[in-house]
Amino acid sequence: MQSATTSHAEPDMEQIYAEEEKVVIHDFSDDLEPSEVMVNLDDLAEPVSESMVFAPTEVTDLGEPELFPAQALELGAEQGMEELALASQGFQAMANSMWDEAAVCFQQLAKKHPTDARIMNNYGLALLQRAISMQDDDHFSLIDGADTQFEAAIMALRQAAHSDPGEVTVLFNLGNALAGSGRYDKALRIFNAFLERSPPTSGALNGRAAAYIGLGRFDEATRDLNDAVSRFGDHPVLLSNLRLLAPA
Repeated sequence: MQSATTSHAEPDMEQIYAEEEKVVIHDFSDDLEPSEVMVNLDDLAEPVSESMVFAPTEVTDLGEPELFPAQALELGAEQGMEELALASQGFQAMANSMWDEAAVCFQQLAKKHPTDARIMNNYGLALLQRAISMQDDDHFSLIDGADTQFEAAIMALRQAAHSDPGEVTVLFNLGNALAGSGRYDKALRIFNAFLERSPPTSGALNGRAAAYIGLGRFDEATRDLNDAVSRFGDHPVLLSNLRLLAPA
């Protein structure tokens, strides 16, 4: 559902993603297979490198901070019957953790509505969950695939945020994707933008804490996690991250 906007300034996505001048191209061609990445990766604004992906040195000894799940968005009623059926298929695939099928469904919708933030959010979410499942797999041959899926998810969610900066759920999901792929500096800026424009949530406070952990800013991470527990109770993810920071 659409989040209410506030008087805070919109997050400056271009500043957050300031990099060398490169062209970003989303490829919604018809010939993609379910296992293929859904975004053209040849001209990404922020290429993946080993130093950017997964845990930096500061958190290697602590273990990875946990994140709350990304969130899907309901679609508006303006879609036709065929598109609503495709969306329903995509949501059902998400419910069954069939991320390839979900990505294909929302990719087909995105071809028709590339500026629809809700569709792009759900497309990015499916790619993100696929990246996470590949990252968690023990087969090292899948690591490169996880990297490109994270990159694709970030680009889709970034496009969704450009299309509707007022939808804070998109910012939350984008922050999750950035933190999950080790881009903790940019994740911190996205979670800060979320918390400047929306009341705190357990997921956003935890996400910012995860970014702080990744940056080695442990006191600030502990502050956010304790704040989240105080406001929202002893959620297992919050407690797990607090245990990461507890003295041995």
